[in-house]
Amino acid sequence: MVQYSDLQIEIAENPPANHTFVEGVAGTGKTSAGVARLRRLLDDGIPASQILILVPQRTLATPYHNLMRASDLPPGSAADIVT
Repeated sequence: MVQYSDLQIEIAENPPANHTFVEGVAGTGKTSAGVARLRRLLDDGIPASQILILVPQRTLATPYHNLMRASDLPPGSAADIVT
């Protein structure tokens, strides 16, 4: 089980209508917070086709793609995850 910081939880629980941009130095938990936010949006019923994830390089998209392959996600199309 992943333990999130207060700031990561705040990012994940940001209202769905808000756009969220996360930046910081390597190793600060940006991707973990982003994946938690994606999971929260999907669990809240936001259609994956209405979600756009931008990452600075393709390798950083892997955790998001892994989440989209999770079998316990609500049904729907995949979110756009692009560089």
